[in-house]
Amino acid sequence: ILDGKSYVRVEGLTVLRSTGAGISVRFGRSIRIANCVIADSAKAGIRGDGVERLTITHCTLTGSNCGLDLRSCGQATVTANIFAANRDTALRLDDESLGTLWSNHNAYDRTDRCVTAQTTLPDGERTLPLAKWQASHALDTHSRHVKPAFLEAAQGNYQLRNAHAFDGRGPRAMPIGPYERTRRASAAEVRDFAARVTTTTADIEFVSPGARAVPALHWGRGTQRGNVLEMPLDYLFEYSCSLRHRFSLTGLEPASTYSAQAVVESPFETVFTNAPEHPDADRAKSARIRSQVIEFTTPAQDPPAQTYHVATDGRDDNDGLTRAAAWRHIAHAAALVQPGDTVIVHDGTYRENVVVRATGDDGRPIVFRAATPGRVVLEGDGLIKSAFELLYKSWITLDGFYIANYARTTPDLSGCVNIVRGANHTIRRCIIDGRPGCPLQHVIAKATRNLTIENCVFRNAWSELICYASPDTVLRHNVFYGNMVSCLSTSNGPDQPFTLSHNIICDQVPKKRMNALVSCGSLECVVDEYNCYFTRFPESEKRLYQKKRQREKLTFAQFRELTGQGLTSFFANPGMPIIEKYEIYEGDMTGRPHNFVTQEMNYGPGRKPIIALFDQFFATNPQCVKAADGKPIGLDPAAFPQQQGVRQ
Repeated sequence: ILDGKSYVRVEGLTVLRSTGAGISVRFGRSIRIANCVIADSAKAGIRGDGVERLTITHCTLTGSNCGLDLRSCGQATVTANIFAANRDTALRLDDESLGTLWSNHNAYDRTDRCVTAQTTLPDGERTLPLAKWQASHALDTHSRHVKPAFLEAAQGNYQLRNAHAFDGRGPRAMPIGPYERTRRASAAEVRDFAARVTTTTADIEFVSPGARAVPALHWGRGTQRGNVLEMPLDYLFEYSCSLRHRFSLTGLEPASTYSAQAVVESPFETVFTNAPEHPDADRAKSARIRSQVIEFTTPAQDPPAQTYHVATDGRDDNDGLTRAAAWRHIAHAAALVQPGDTVIVHDGTYRENVVVRATGDDGRPIVFRAATPGRVVLEGDGLIKSAFELLYKSWITLDGFYIANYARTTPDLSGCVNIVRGANHTIRRCIIDGRPGCPLQHVIAKATRNLTIENCVFRNAWSELICYASPDTVLRHNVFYGNMVSCLSTSNGPDQPFTLSHNIICDQVPKKRMNALVSCGSLECVVDEYNCYFTRFPESEKRLYQKKRQREKLTFAQFRELTGQGLTSFFANPGMPIIEKYEIYEGDMTGRPHNFVTQEMNYGPGRKPIIALFDQFFATNPQCVKAADGKPIGLDPAAFPQQQGVRQ
């Protein structure tokens, strides 16, 4: 009982089986009752009489004659409460209390008797159901009809079995009803665990519904599962976590039996809820959930490799085996191909996110090839997160695609091409164009091996390629043009080679010209040979390499002296048709007409990107046409027997 008290907070009480009101407040001011449970009172759960600014929030009012009884209470606030199993009504109000009441985000277990008023309400009623109460008074507009399932009400435990129906439903995404700050695991189960096998490979998929989790696959021959594929929990966590998980195994033995078990690790999260606490929450940082064990047997022999076709006038219910019976979507082909298959994609524009679901193997790569290099456009419309996703796959080749305008930023750090784990991928004769949105990165390679990128053009991203712990990455005969912040970034260790060979690496946009072109976690991983650097500043001034942790930026001479690399590389204008020369722009460039927009960024009228194909990036400088080792620097014309022009 609070009689004549003001500026009082009552929190965390459980009041059971009171012979009067569970909590009675009279003739006070600024009283707050929160996070309380009042159950089975003979009269009202809470009664307020003559109180100014009474706040009732995050309480459970159940089993009483009425949940809340307000009389002469001005400016009362009733939010985020659970009203359940009250014998008469949830709210009982007099006219003075009704006139200044604010009530919202509550949960009512019954809708027929929500509010009882002192005087007659609309339609001559004194007791209103919830829908009519909401319509007539514009109160409780975000309140819900839901019945709580208490854990052990008879023993005084009013935690919720169905807390999911109340969590996040209150103001500011807080729970409705009492809550605790607790920890719980996000994912609760592993579902849809299945394998698709060939003579030497297995593609395994499963889901962990409910929350993103870091997956692992325990597998082996027979019943021994001593092999583990996993992604460390603390390594780029946001990118590692997902709801759907895909693993691929290569190098298996034909006609052999294997077993596998999925394990997902989900970190405990701090949450506000009235659900029972996880028994291990105090001592565990994460929860591990295991699937059932599955067994699979590789066949003794695979069917012959196939060549499939995709076209904009195709249909996914065709067989895809000829141009006339082509499929419509590249993603459809990516879900069906097997090791050794080739997918020929015919000219046109495709708006797709292609997730490759099968892995290739040594001697049997899976190839996605454009019928005409540069004429197959994967368009992201600034919304689709990625063009291709190679997750735990190996031996995949992407050849001849023009990839443009994919999402600028995504929660999982996606690039236009995402490569996670796996090995032996090749990207060749592709153009990846970030205009007009300029994504954070075009290609992101994470913990993969033997990635080769050759005869490609990368343009207009914040970083053209980001490489994490991916040994034996080789970039050769590429052009990196118009990058926004840095050109290349690698976090490879000293024993994880990152090779730059016969590339043309161009300067950043004018505002970022002071940045280094290549950012390295370790300079010892870099192999730099026969590259042409084309910059606004002369060789003696341009910062070429940056050591990430030290934030130290090195000129070309400093890099050579420190590492002994770059001795065959040089600074020069390669003479590409796409740009005659670089200029230095001073001051604020925003909105001003200048050569940067029309010449460097290649925008036409209305700032529409002009699409330049490969022949606009061939070098004409004799130093690049034939380097000292006899090979061209930049794009190798021999890889493009049909040179393409410029199109709008």
